[in-house]
Amino acid sequence: MPSLLAIDASKYVGWSFFASADAKPKCRTWVAEGLWDSEDYTPYFLAFEDWLEEMLTVIDPDVFAFESPIVMPKREGRGSDENNVRRLIGIVSIAELVCGRRKRNGGKPVCYEVHNQTAKAFVGASSRKDKVDMIVRMTERGYEVADQHQADATAVALVVFDQLGETP
Repeated sequence: MPSLLAIDASKYVGWSFFASADAKPKCRTWVAEGLWDSEDYTPYFLAFEDWLEEMLTVIDPDVFAFESPIVMPKREGRGSDENNVRRLIGIVSIAELVCGRRKRNGGKPVCYEVHNQTAKAFVGASSRKDKVDMIVRMTERGYEVADQHQADATAVALVVFDQLGETP
């Protein structure tokens, strides 16, 4: 059974690590304090890359998965502005780059991308409800998640395990 690290790519990077499909995940949230809102994206991207490299080195998962960034047109005070779009796309681009570099050098993990709506549908969460619904769905399944970011990352992991034919 493969080990799997999944992240919710956002300002607060929720992560969920399953040592195997039948293990309970370790869930946490990584935050680069003060770097997200800077007009200079480089410090955040470097901090994220360093963090991800360390995570992949320390836990050495077979599989890595991330949630697709949610990029919506800005309307009526909702949606993503250009700065957030750049940040979100940057996070997943760095994640794919780090994984690709490791694979090219004979390492792992295999990388998967999971759309937010796919993860929500898989665990029975409504796309119309607030983010607390994902926390409730994960808690009902017996997973200990402290916030919506950890809940999203855990749901992403469950989708990938299903795609791999594994049952958590």
